Order: sequence, then C-alpha cells, then structure tokens
Amino acid sequence: MSVKIVKAEKVAFPACRLIGRRYTDADRKDGGYYHKWWGWFTRNLFAPLDRLPRPEGDAFCDGSPVGAMRIENGMFEYWIGKFFPADTPSPEGYAYVDLPESRCALFWIYGNGERREIYGMEAARLRQDEMERQGWTPRENGWWIEHYNCPRFTTPDDDGNVILDYGIFLKE
Repeated sequence: MSVKIVKAEKVAFPACRLIGRRYTDADRKDGGYYHKWWGWFTRNLFAPLDRLPRPEGDAFCDGSPVGAMRIENGMFEYWIGKFFPADTPSPEGYAYVDLPESRCALFWIYGNGERREIYGMEAARLRQDEMERQGWTPRENGWWIEHYNCPRFTTPDDDGNVILDYGIFLKE
C-alpha cells in the first residue's frame, strides 16, 4: 500500500494557542523528532495538558496531539503539544505560541504510520501536487501542522493504515 490523500479541502483555522514544547534543528535525531514524541508518551507529558479545559465541538482544539512547524526569524521550529483557546494559561514547564486565524489547506493522508509512509517524501509530493491543482499557495513563514486526530490516527484499519490530518496555512 502506498500513501494517498483521501480528502483535501480549504478550511477556516481559528485563532488558538498551541501549548507544548518548542524544538529546533539542534533537537533532531536521525533527521526527525520521533525520539521527542517517544519522550512525550513515555514520560506522560500530555497529562498536564489533558487537565486544561477545552471547548466542545472544536475541530482543532479537540484534545488530539499536534506537531506544528514554522520558520521564525530564519530558524526552524517544531512544536509538540495541543491546541487550546487563545487565552488558555500554560502549565508550569510548558511554553505556548499563539497561532493566528487563517485559511488552511487540510489534507487527510492515508497510509501506514508504522512504516512512516504518511510522513515521507511521497506524502509531501502528493500534498504539493494537490496544492497546485487547487491553486493554493502556502503562506510564507506560515504553520504546517500534523494533527493526530483521534480516532482517525489512533485506530488503524484492517490493513494497519491510519489517517494523518495535515494542515498548511495559506496565503490569503
């Protein structure tokens, strides 16, 4: 099975607060942040975030973990955390960044997470091709978001495949 996009749409992304921890290129290991994610789960780092209040029915502030990337002041940032309403205070030991309201290209990327095909170059090419087909242009220095939606990402189908929600902030 190769990776494929099963849904692509332009959506409204609400202003929100990402609460978590910020990483840079210096934190990469073998080209990625898998080891940081592993640490979040093995050290139960999501628990303090799970105790924070969140609105009902918000598609982005739904309690699912996120990985969010951007270029800020010429430096790559990778955040692991969760989305909350814009005024939510962050727990001790966590940082936050406020994300602006934006138009966002949202992709549902279907494939095998264990083999990491939903994160690879083929998935990136498929997103780029769909962006070109739709006439969508990414926002310069905008956010790129991996939204690990429960249960789409957490419940594999009979073939072991999941869906990763992937958002890209668009130029207005």
